[in-house]
Amino acid sequence: MRPFNLVNKHGLSNAYTDYLYTYAPRPNCSANEPTCQSQFLFCDLRNGPAHCVSKIKLGKRCEKFIGEDACYMGICLDGYCKLGNATSAMQTACLNDDPCCNLWAKNGECPNNVEYMRMHCRRSCNYCQSTDNRQN
Repeated sequence: MRPFNLVNKHGLSNAYTDYLYTYAPRPNCSANEPTCQSQFLFCDLRNGPAHCVSKIKLGKRCEKFIGEDACYMGICLDGYCKLGNATSAMQTACLNDDPCCNLWAKNGECPNNVEYMRMHCRRSCNYCQSTDNRQN
């Protein structure tokens, strides 16, 4: 293979690609600095020393990582990665996103439709505490 002094029997080895590519250093993290500088990785602090691992896909189990940013493009909710913002309910404004939330909450939708109501009707279902006195 030109321009290197290699023949086809070397095709399955790393010899050819080692001339062309270099690898980026492996990202690292610690308990004091739990970021991996990548949207695809998170810092696993569970077993042994902290290390960067791939984020979990939507729909997969994440119950051991609650409170960490372990889900790719989502949040860990009820033990599974689900679509949503990574900001916690504490950081999110305690407001309803839908004008019908108060009515739905009175009709018992908070326990019957937890996933939707937790995302869109936080105030009416008491998933957060508000310091202001607005109705919605």
